[in-house]
Amino acid sequence: MSPRARLAGLVWVLASTMAGCVVPTKGGFPEVADIVAKRFGPTIHWYQGGSADTQALGTVGRILAEDLTLESAIQLALLNNRSLQARFEDLGIGQADLVQAGLLKNPSIGGLVRFPGNVELGWVQDLVDLLMLPARKRLAALEFEETKLRVTHEVLDLIADVKVGFFTLQGQLLQTEILETTAQAGRVALAFAESQFAAGTINELDLLMRQASYEEAKLQLFHSQSAVLQMREQLTRALGVWGEDAAWTLAGRLPAVPETSTRIMGLESLALSTRLDLAAARLESQTIAEALDIKQLWRWIPLAEAGVSAERESEGTWLTGPSLSLELPLFDQGQAEVASLVSSLRRSQRQEEALAVHIRSEVHEQRNLLVAHRKQAEHYLQTVIPLHEQIVLKTQEHYNFMLVGLYQLLEAKSAELSAYMHYIEALRGYWVSRAELARAVGGPLP
Repeated sequence: MSPRARLAGLVWVLASTMAGCVVPTKGGFPEVADIVAKRFGPTIHWYQGGSADTQALGTVGRILAEDLTLESAIQLALLNNRSLQARFEDLGIGQADLVQAGLLKNPSIGGLVRFPGNVELGWVQDLVDLLMLPARKRLAALEFEETKLRVTHEVLDLIADVKVGFFTLQGQLLQTEILETTAQAGRVALAFAESQFAAGTINELDLLMRQASYEEAKLQLFHSQSAVLQMREQLTRALGVWGEDAAWTLAGRLPAVPETSTRIMGLESLALSTRLDLAAARLESQTIAEALDIKQLWRWIPLAEAGVSAERESEGTWLTGPSLSLELPLFDQGQAEVASLVSSLRRSQRQEEALAVHIRSEVHEQRNLLVAHRKQAEHYLQTVIPLHEQIVLKTQEHYNFMLVGLYQLLEAKSAELSAYMHYIEALRGYWVSRAELARAVGGPLP
């Protein structure tokens, strides 16, 4: 076999070997889905075309056909939120980068013709690139693991956003109902005051005070109705719906505080072991440290290219032999890149430490809010509201015996409704802080 044929055969073998490297389409998605399912239970889907997409869209349609529960709202968001789908593409990019890191650089093939008849052919491969292949793959694998952790963290973040939005809207809807009742009571009081003023039993000042009280009640109702619309839109964005699908309705009402309290001891340690963004930050520091070690190890090794050269002289004789070229590190020994990696490593380590401090504080804050809202809700439900109910009952008895007037009865009822408003606020605060505490912990509460 001629030297030229042997050179062509070697190139073909290398090309055939590397052509077998394909990029997996799932890109680490099954691992992300497994973590989400184990921590919270719902299913996630990455739209990439095919029958699975049709099934997921069918699930979305079935969910929207009914009133939304908390569980169905979370499932809808995970299947329908476009921002989350865009984030899933980072998995595909990370998977492609991992495959790319395992590929050798393409060899260089060159030729030279000298007249009257000399021909020279050469094949050159980067030797340092070949030697650094395992190190590159290790770095890419670490970066891919970090990407999977960060994507999973965003999935859990979306679940927390839906929970917070759901409970917040439920509470605001209940408060709006109470304010509607308050406004109706104010309208009754104003109508009674107008009849009294016409009969001459009250003066104009008393009438104006009743009218001002009614107008204030209407303003509070308008404000609450506006807040409901705003909260609906916030939840709509998380659900990823628009147009006719944005006309969804909620099922059920804001649940009462559970009888069994959440175990709040040890949540800080739990958060530090389960928070995926902290795990990703640790992995980022590990990746930079690995890159620094590789750079320090290889900075003094010059770039080297080796190959085979074949030359045919004018009389037809082929001359074949090896070729080698070296890059001399006279001016650039990688000192700037080493310094940059050292600073990047310190920055990553400080950011990791700062995140750990922030997580501890988050857990403390939401734990304290959870306890406070629970105490407030229980106190309103067990003490304050029953007290106001007794006051309304006694005032009604006195009114029946004409010992008090209608205004006193309406004021007692208004105070009772105000106590209900404060109870709903505490109840909503409990469920929101519970969702935020789960977010701070990075998983379901014990």
